[in-house]
Parts: sequence; structure tokens; C-alpha cells
Amino acid sequence: MNFLPRPSQRAGERAEQQINQSGKPRGIFRRGLTGALAAAAALSLSFVPQGSPEAQAQSSMGSLSSSAGDLEDLAGIINGIVGGLQNGGGGGAGTAPSTDTRLSERSFTVNGKTRKALVKMPKSGLRSNLPVVFMFGGWQHDANKARSYAGLENTAAGDSAIIVYPEPVRSTFKGETYPAWGGAPYATNTTRSADVAFFRQIVSTLASEGKADRNRVYATGLSNGGGMALGLGCAAPDLVKGVVGVSGAYYTPTVSNCVNASVPTMIIHGTGDAIVNYNGGSRHGASYLSINQVHRQFAARNKCDVSKAPSASTKGNITTYRYQGCAVSTVVKKVEGGGHTWYPSNPDAAQESWNFFK
Repeated sequence: MNFLPRPSQRAGERAEQQINQSGKPRGIFRRGLTGALAAAAALSLSFVPQGSPEAQAQSSMGSLSSSAGDLEDLAGIINGIVGGLQNGGGGGAGTAPSTDTRLSERSFTVNGKTRKALVKMPKSGLRSNLPVVFMFGGWQHDANKARSYAGLENTAAGDSAIIVYPEPVRSTFKGETYPAWGGAPYATNTTRSADVAFFRQIVSTLASEGKADRNRVYATGLSNGGGMALGLGCAAPDLVKGVVGVSGAYYTPTVSNCVNASVPTMIIHGTGDAIVNYNGGSRHGASYLSINQVHRQFAARNKCDVSKAPSASTKGNITTYRYQGCAVSTVVKKVEGGGHTWYPSNPDAAQESWNFFK
């Protein structure tokens, strides 16, 4: 009986906007919920009116088939949903923490354009000369989405720092429009320099209000946002005192033509990342650097001895690489088998970022 649609290849191409989790729920919970979702999916397909948008969307997913492969495809999707529920969503479909009076949406004007950012003041009630932590989300993620999975507010940063979630410019790529950071091939309506000017304006405004300490500004981010964090360290080492890229997309324009100055840098990346390969490659018609290339590039500007291989130490599934003789810390944490994700644990991306900054 033909009632299960085969997921389209296009859905696979959009995996870049999804945040994966390494943990997989097992046992009765997984089997029970998987079965319930499968039954619900079958029933929903049976009762969708043929002329509805839902029916049109289903028909666009490809021809109907009753093969075992279709069942496996659907099971894979359902298992992914179950995994997200079991692991707290990991940010792919997360819900932003509840709104409170410490969170505000601010507008900033730079070069005649007004852009926005979510600004979260610390829980402690401190209001002056505070460190600033920028969090940049992945491609297709707006500020609220980035906040929903970042977890920074649950670290000590939430008690003592201003956490800023800037809003990316929406760019149209291959007929679809999504938020994106400059330097990536899909960031058609912005550039790295335009985004850096925006970040400078945010810091300048918060500092002029007496809230921010210009000497304690940091940046972290996921995927396209991870590339932007290191791109900020590359283009404006005078502005930031530390950057962290998590599953970063280091497209050549993002981390090239750098200012020759040092900035503490950490990269967290998984060897199983199928979206941005650890060893480099190309995507969306543009090349991106390998993790080793990015590490060496930043190490050279950080006055490390790049004539020798970095030291390596392994604990569990994480191998930490450090160049020697550096003016400032220059670290890679290689996550064995890790995917394209903002890691919730082993390593905890939010906690690792804050530990590196403080």
C-alpha cells in the first residue's frame, strides 16, 4: 500500500540549518514514541485533503513508495525527532528561555543602516563595566534561535556578563531568503566588514552607556556563526579578547586578509561533521579551510612556533591540540565522531566558551 512518502533530497540539503545531537535515546521511551509518531504520520497522510498546502508539500517530496527503504527513511526522521526531544532539542527546534526584564531588543545604526540585537543583562544585577559575549547563530538562524540553544545564560556568563545575540542580515540564496553572516557564499546581502562594523557599534554604544568594558569583549558561534566569530578575530583583533568557533564554516573570505595581531582562539570541531568537513572542502560552490589550516593560520598570528606540530592530549572522545610558544592561547578540540552541532556535552560548547574567555 502506497502511503509513505520518500523524503526529498532537498530536505537533506537543508541539514545545514539543523542542530544535531550526539546522544541517542534508547529503550522503551524511544520505541514507544517512535511507533506513536509513525502511526500519527501514516494517519495524517491518509486524511490530508488533496488540494491543501500540506498535500502539495507532500507531493513535492517525491513519488510514493511502499519499499523497506521508505520505512527506514521515515524511521530515521522520527528517530531524529525523538533524539531531539530526549536531548532537549539541541537548539534545532528549541524554545528561547523565558523573557524577563533583563532581556531587551536594541537597535543600532551603523553606516546609515539600522540593525537589531538581543541584549541580555546579567542575573546578578550588575550594570556597569561588564564583559560582553557575542553569540552568533548558524545560517538560517535569527537571534532568537541562536539564544534558544546557546546555553550561555546557564553558565557563569549569565551571572556576570552582557550576552549579545546580534540579528544577521537576511540574504537571498538560490531563491530562498535566510539570516546569514558575511563571508559565506549564501550571505549575498552583507559582508564580513559590514558585520564587523555592526559589532563595533554595539560595543561602542554599550560602553558609552557605562555598561560594557571595551577590554573584555568575546565572541563565540555555531557553523556560519563560528566562522563569523573567528572572522571577527581575524578582522578586528583590537575589538575582541577571545574567539571560539564551534562546528565553524571557515570559508576563505571569512578568515582571509587578517590584521596581523594576536587574539586567543579556540576551535571545537567533530571528525564526523558531514556539513563542514574537518579536513576542509567545498560547499555551496565555495571552498572552506580545514581545521588544521585555520589552526595554523591563527597560530602564526598568535606568535606560536608553527615549525613544530602542536602537542596533543586525549581525554575520552576529545583530543586537544596546542601550538607551543604562543603569545596567547591557540587551541583545537577535536571531537571524535562529533557531528555538525552546538555541543550540549562532551564537550559543552557554552561552558567551554566561557571557560576559555574568563
